[in-house]
Amino acid sequence: MQRAQLLANMAGSPNFDVLERLTDRDLLEEYAERMTWIIWVQTSKNKSETP
Repeated sequence: MQRAQLLANMAGSPNFDVLERLTDRDLLEEYAERMTWIIWVQTSKNKSETP
């Protein structure tokens, strides 16, 4: 994924100014961590709703 696309996907972040200054690698790692967290939260939520 290109840097511009990563930044576009995180445009609503409250710390966007910090994200813009990250190196390409650090930005990619931050994006991956956020996506991992979102998946974990969704998975946990789905498990708690299952009887």
